[in-house]
Amino acid sequence: MALLPNIITVSDRDEYYATLERKKSNKVVEQELKDLKKMPVLSITLAFVPDSSLVESIYSKVSAKVTEPVLLEVLHDPKIIGGCILSYNGNYGDYSLSSVLDGVLKEHGF
Repeated sequence: MALLPNIITVSDRDEYYATLERKKSNKVVEQELKDLKKMPVLSITLAFVPDSSLVESIYSKVSAKVTEPVLLEVLHDPKIIGGCILSYNGNYGDYSLSSVLDGVLKEHGF
């Protein structure tokens, strides 16, 4: 995947995809479009909107753990209070503070 940047978010992918679609006659671009459509997505939900340096840091940690390129989808949901929610290849992990608090409240009958 020579044309893809090292870090690509889902919103970047959509813009990048549209750019590639306009240049579709090139064989390399056609392959890039196919590769982009097949890329798995890692979704991370945070309680705040991260700045670009945090997104790059998250992506760096993710790319060190996975063997294939992934798209990073960063979502914002203040209801989770803190922590994060991760979703990748059908796996889901809720590591949010709201989830922990819900568990504690249920445990104590609230």
